[in-house]
Amino acid sequence: MTAAVEAVELRRAVWRQEYGYLSRDRVRTEWLEEEYRRALDEFDALAGGRLTIRVHAPALLREHDEALHLARRVLDEEGILRLALNHLLHARERMARMRELLDAHAALERAAQKVERLREAVRVPRLRALPCVDAPARLLDAARTRLREGAYSRSAYLAGAALRQAAPLQPGDTPDLARAATLETAFREMREVCAETAGLLPDPSTDLGGDGTLDAAAALADEGFLALGERVAEELMALLAPRFRFHRALREGGGGASATLPSLRHRLAEEARDEDPWTAATRLLWQARFDDGLRRIRGGQEALEHAPEDAADEVPGVTSPASASPLDDSSSQHGERS
Repeated sequence: MTAAVEAVELRRAVWRQEYGYLSRDRVRTEWLEEEYRRALDEFDALAGGRLTIRVHAPALLREHDEALHLARRVLDEEGILRLALNHLLHARERMARMRELLDAHAALERAAQKVERLREAVRVPRLRALPCVDAPARLLDAARTRLREGAYSRSAYLAGAALRQAAPLQPGDTPDLARAATLETAFREMREVCAETAGLLPDPSTDLGGDGTLDAAAALADEGFLALGERVAEELMALLAPRFRFHRALREGGGGASATLPSLRHRLAEEARDEDPWTAATRLLWQARFDDGLRRIRGGQEALEHAPEDAADEVPGVTSPASASPLDDSSSQHGERS
């Protein structure tokens, strides 16, 4: 029987006593005295959690004790049973709130253990800012705030959400060599891209490869946090996606990266656009190549326009239209007619 149904049964018993269907002694003994003893037993069962309640919500303990004291006085002084019932129901409601508080606190403790373990594993600030680590921590902070505000059910829900996000990223029991090899390859590619494009940055020492971020991320698999390392690699790859596109465009243009990056860095400093720097660098790189190709085409056209008419004869295999023999033309036409 649920608490709501029990409350209805108690109210019905008192109502029947008031209208003469039940004796006062029977209702007092069988319903209200039994409810009072049950309230005392529930309170005794909180022995391990009273300190937690006293720290977070001492008013709940005080109100519960006061309600039971008033109910006991009414029952002992032969007062109105409805007043005793109201005090007992108020004590039941305070007990329910205390249980919600203890459940929320227990959920917070379970989630905090997992979340703090993730934060300790990723010792670099940039990794702690990734969603896979930052999101559970934010949920945990929100759960603590709701606990202080007295929203215990919401606090337990948020703590559970933090736990569900952090639990799959905990260390595994058995290592997976294939997954570890794939993860190592991903970090090697990221190191390569960062090393070959670091020249575009004003201060390469603050890059992912220079401040120890990639080294700390790659070490997660060695420490047993394989799932966390995979999630970190996925989020770093998403973060570096514009940089990977720039690196691919840089390689497609051949060599000369050491000369290209300083000029691109200078042009990026001159432009004041609200655009991702790597996306802007890719755009400037292709724009520079397009302009260079266009200049080459125009230079070739100008060279042909200013070249002498018999210049093509000096080139083996090239025959200018002006030097072509009419015979050749007629013979070719004869061959076409035949």
